[in-house]
Amino acid sequence: MSLTLQEQGSWAGGWNEPGILTVVLISGGVPGSGLFVYSGVPAKGNLIASISAVAGTDVYGNTIREGVTAYKPDGLGGFLARMALSSNAGDLEFQSAATAGLGFLASAAAGGGGSAITIQTEGYSGDTFNDLTIQSPNAGGVLIWNGTGGIETRGPVVIDDPASPGTPETWHSLGTLANYTVNIGRYRLTSQGELELDVNVSSAGANAGTTTFSTTIAAAYRPTQLRFVPMATTRNVTAGDAWPRLLVSAAGAVSVVQTAAVTAQLSAINAIPTN
Repeated sequence: MSLTLQEQGSWAGGWNEPGILTVVLISGGVPGSGLFVYSGVPAKGNLIASISAVAGTDVYGNTIREGVTAYKPDGLGGFLARMALSSNAGDLEFQSAATAGLGFLASAAAGGGGSAITIQTEGYSGDTFNDLTIQSPNAGGVLIWNGTGGIETRGPVVIDDPASPGTPETWHSLGTLANYTVNIGRYRLTSQGELELDVNVSSAGANAGTTTFSTTIAAAYRPTQLRFVPMATTRNVTAGDAWPRLLVSAAGAVSVVQTAAVTAQLSAINAIPTN
């Protein structure tokens, strides 16, 4: 059994057809044509869904959007919120109020050819878009693309631990350092993909000129060649002394270099490219 509604035709009063309809054809591109679903008796103010080729109003005066749309009606012929699958390049659209600009747009056809997915706010003036916010339901992390082209976060930006995908990166210990007290000796990978070192050590007169931490850093953290990082010191550096520094090798060894057999506290915080 099938029913066909041709252009300009209408079953605005509904129909009561016994049996199961296997095909329902609705054609026409004029404003007000389409398939409409109401909450209760069809009337202005209770439209909850529509399928229409063009935007406009239905026969009761409810505002409709082209495409496949669900509405939260306002009781006055407009809507408090809507979600639409638009025929405009397959956009998925969300809007919070009938009087506001489109609040959110997800498109699979951005950049031409449909090879990219774009998510953006659509209320804009000129080229300045509104904020697009992604927020945790627990009011934790928030990521905002703001209207001036910047990115804001409420919380740190971290990457995955290279050894444990899905786990946020954190500090890793450099281990022990012979004849030094290790106040701080740690490393991590930054969100920029750089090796970050945080070292604070103390010698008490028994140190060698070059001493290597007991932990070799993993391959994902290593620079491509030997790197030198200057260290601050509590000891006056005089003529002939080795200038305190960290050495980070391409093999992952982290070493402290200073004059042998001195008493000093050394410190360095630095980021090193890994490519």
